[in-house]
Amino acid sequence: MFSRFELLTAWRYVRSKKEDNFISIVSWFALIGIILGVASLVLVMSVMGGFRQELLGKVLGINGHITLSDGIHNIQNHKVIENQLIKYPDVKSATSYLQKNSLLSIGDNSRGIIVRGVDVKSLKNRDIFKKSVSEKDLRNFETSNGILIGKRLSRNYNITKGEFIKLLIPNSSSGRPKIEKFKVVGYFEVGMYRYDNGMIFMPLNDAQKFFETKGVSQIEVILNNADNADNWVKDNRSKIDVKYVDAWAKVNNTFFNALEVEKNTMFIILSIMILIAVFNIITGQIMIVKEHRKSISILRTIGVSRFSIVKIFFIVGSFIGLIGTFLGLGLGILLANNLETLRLFIKNNFGFDIFNPEIYHLKTIPIVHNEQELTLIVIYSIALSLLAGLYPAIRAGRMKPVEGIRND
Repeated sequence: MFSRFELLTAWRYVRSKKEDNFISIVSWFALIGIILGVASLVLVMSVMGGFRQELLGKVLGINGHITLSDGIHNIQNHKVIENQLIKYPDVKSATSYLQKNSLLSIGDNSRGIIVRGVDVKSLKNRDIFKKSVSEKDLRNFETSNGILIGKRLSRNYNITKGEFIKLLIPNSSSGRPKIEKFKVVGYFEVGMYRYDNGMIFMPLNDAQKFFETKGVSQIEVILNNADNADNWVKDNRSKIDVKYVDAWAKVNNTFFNALEVEKNTMFIILSIMILIAVFNIITGQIMIVKEHRKSISILRTIGVSRFSIVKIFFIVGSFIGLIGTFLGLGLGILLANNLETLRLFIKNNFGFDIFNPEIYHLKTIPIVHNEQELTLIVIYSIALSLLAGLYPAIRAGRMKPVEGIRND
């Protein structure tokens, strides 16, 4: 594609000290712009990808792959449906839970809280609870009919194990508000703020007594492979005697779509930064071509073809883009891998937290490098850089031998 002569000549132009300071400054700005643009894209895509994967893991860790419900009505024949579901070969487990809103009262403080009544054995089998809840707390939860609260909730209200808290519901069978005390037997930590600070788990039987119902709100199904949830719903929806059968992607559709839109928007915005740097490449290369009019004329005079001149200056123009792209890729990956360390450094030394768990629902900044996305960023940056080097190169190839000598 490129001859040895063309590559060596292009390298001499790249290393040339002849350009004036202004041309050099423009080239440096172009290089820095591409480095920062690519690094920013890599960093943002890695963080957004990490958010999606982390949140997906948390959501599926605490909720099922498929959710069955009867809308605002409770499911009364949940045991029959559970026995039906576990006979399917792809179903790993099927469990019922009762979820209601309540008012939590702690001393002089009160706030809304979500109460989820769960089967104790199913809770013990969830990996996310195995990791965050001690075996002792799980045993106490199973035997003493107490409740589990989020660690963040316990810190915010100074709730200790063994303490009793009050739960209130506005309407009961007596027509008056109902208040009961429940003993805190342990803490859980999912890693999502809305769960760790806004949810309480209690045994299903206790929840049914407290909310005065025999049914359950939903039945959740765990499959052997979460990716098969949509197909499973399509194949089996009509076979199950409930009103709604939804896969996790539909249940959390708004949440994950919002993440995807935000990710795509950031990609477009940061891509413009690379585009601006590419215009600097074009400007700088046009100036370099003008600066080297005489040498171009000499090359043409000694028999170098127009096409070879185009290729020589195409290499020169592409050099900044290629170097900037790969330096930016390395810088972006380096920053992404050390972002949490950087966050803690800023927080400890300047008192400013760039990542508030209360806003982002996670304890740490998640990072996931998607090879396809990284490849797309590199291809995008290199493609723009190659296009940027094309116009100045064609302009150099069109220059007549006499022009450079006469103008000099």
